[in-house]
Amino acid sequence: MSSPTKETEEPSSSHAGNAAGNIGDATAAERRPPAKRQIPSTVIEISDTDSDDSDVCAVNSYQASADEVKRIRREYSSTSCSSDYSSDSESSWEDDSIVIEDKITGKAVRAQLNPRANRMDNPKLNSNLKSQEVIDKVKTYWEENKDHSSAEVTLTCKPFRLCRLHDLLENSEIINNIVDDMNTLDWSRKKMDLYEFHQTTDLANLTWQRSIRGIYELLKTEVMSLVSQVTGLELSSVSASCSLYGPGDHLLVHDDRLGDRR
Repeated sequence: MSSPTKETEEPSSSHAGNAAGNIGDATAAERRPPAKRQIPSTVIEISDTDSDDSDVCAVNSYQASADEVKRIRREYSSTSCSSDYSSDSESSWEDDSIVIEDKITGKAVRAQLNPRANRMDNPKLNSNLKSQEVIDKVKTYWEENKDHSSAEVTLTCKPFRLCRLHDLLENSEIINNIVDDMNTLDWSRKKMDLYEFHQTTDLANLTWQRSIRGIYELLKTEVMSLVSQVTGLELSSVSASCSLYGPGDHLLVHDDRLGDRR
């Protein structure tokens, strides 16, 4: 005898498996995140807070393209910066930095505070002062008792005639050699109503100092000849010494024609 057939038939195992699979697919579909919009190749994430309070962390984030970043930079710089910088670059990876090239081509030369000449060198008269054109021009103004100024000399005629020679020495660095030798000399105090200072003996007696001997020889040869041509005086010798003026020392203008001085 056959058993009565049930109106409701239990699902078979295969049917149960298919149903479970359908339920799993539905659950996976529900858990799958929604598809994101296509992101450009170059993006920068920009965050903006809704409040200036540091305790509030409400942040709205979105992804901006390179064009949006340029626009934001431009708007920000126009409101918060006075710079007029603008770039014509179309690159999305634009960099605002500026490269400064090193223009130094040669080797740096070490500067000397007080350069000195070779101890064997002698003082030389500036070649510009030897020019006959310069000598003739100064002589003319000297005879006419007129002021004159040039790159080589300055002539002042009031209250008395005074000629100043600019850049007397061709090798000016030898001046420091002369000062070094002057610091080894003996100085005598000179004091009267017209002057008060320290002074050395006549340079003619200091020939044992090479640089001082050199400047004295230059004075009594080329410089004396130059002065003779300008003034028309016949000069035979030079009297020279070193003077040192300290605080309170002075030298008043006076007629220094003593003996055979001119």
